[in-house]
Amino acid sequence: MTELWDEVPEVRIFFEEVTKKPNEYRLFEGENFASFGCGIMATTEVDSDGDQLTEQALYSMAELISKKTLWVLAEHNPLIQPIGRTLAAKVFYTPKSDIHFIAVVTGLYDPEKLPSFRDIGVETVDLQKDTPYEIEYDLSVSQAQVAFSPHEIDESVITNLLENHPQLVQKHPELRLRKAAEPLTVFEILISLWLLTSNPFSKAFLERLGKKTADQVIEFFDWLKKEIVDVVKNLKNKKVLLSFETEYKECEVAFIITSRDSTQLKLIKAIELVNEAACSAITLINRIEHLKPTKLIYEFDLEIEQWLPRHAITKEKGIISDHPLLIALDKYKGFSVSIRIMDKSSDKD
Repeated sequence: MTELWDEVPEVRIFFEEVTKKPNEYRLFEGENFASFGCGIMATTEVDSDGDQLTEQALYSMAELISKKTLWVLAEHNPLIQPIGRTLAAKVFYTPKSDIHFIAVVTGLYDPEKLPSFRDIGVETVDLQKDTPYEIEYDLSVSQAQVAFSPHEIDESVITNLLENHPQLVQKHPELRLRKAAEPLTVFEILISLWLLTSNPFSKAFLERLGKKTADQVIEFFDWLKKEIVDVVKNLKNKKVLLSFETEYKECEVAFIITSRDSTQLKLIKAIELVNEAACSAITLINRIEHLKPTKLIYEFDLEIEQWLPRHAITKEKGIISDHPLLIALDKYKGFSVSIRIMDKSSDKD
């Protein structure tokens, strides 16, 4: 893609026009950018996986970006906090290559200056993991669904897995399109918050829903600990994440295990404790609700065998992270979009 930069000098003008007035693009007061980048997000070329976007699709994407905050991720890895966000997007055309492409201007953060949960007045060690919550539920619909990228996991693996799926799991998986420059497999379980916080052994659960529903919940978690663990342990990629994803108060929540570094026993332990983690996440979201959180990431700490919040994305405070990863922006090549760091002062790329 890099030759497209030289074919369309108007991209440089677009970059300069946006970055000379960053205040107009700030998401919240006090949002600061360490640097700005200009990236090619997508083109009408056929990519390495044989996929191709139409010109109209690019214009639709650019329009959507202008209306909705798009966070810039590293390697589509959910454990890495967003390294910035898009400020503007525009479609360009190069007659020489006969290609349309979306150029985006991004504001990149300094990870060392991101606030922690403690900085905003939240002590994550005292989150009430055992607080009972009354979660709405509808047992007439599936409570869980497998989601995967066919570029990362062979579809036959998922087909075999779902042949004898538990009653609470949807028969058909959801496909995810995630393309990264480095090998990464994310195996996702989309799960209702009701199921994630259910305790089928409690007296209250049995009195409210009965033994039949309790048995279905037990069957589901047994399936996770046996069938799902077997699948993720047999995946061959160097980076494999097992992610349980749910939603609470319009905030997406993901509980992630780095399964490639985990023993089978640690994976099972993480699944057994994910109920406590879900209750902890509910408490945390309630405490930062005034910041309008849209995404919250928990990670299973393999050493202490506990679920801990890693970072949150909010509309009013941006990125909050207890474990910010430092990314060398000038050397790292694995962004989810092809980023070129532009130095305005020296007019060099």
